[in-house]
Amino acid sequence: RGSVTRRLEGKARRSAVKAGRGRVE
Repeated sequence: RGSVTRRLEGKARRSAVKAGRGRVE
């Protein structure tokens, strides 16, 4: 637990940034 979560979070965060640029925290 950690590597997979980080990888998923990174992918999801990148998708969110691409879908809503500027709406990143």
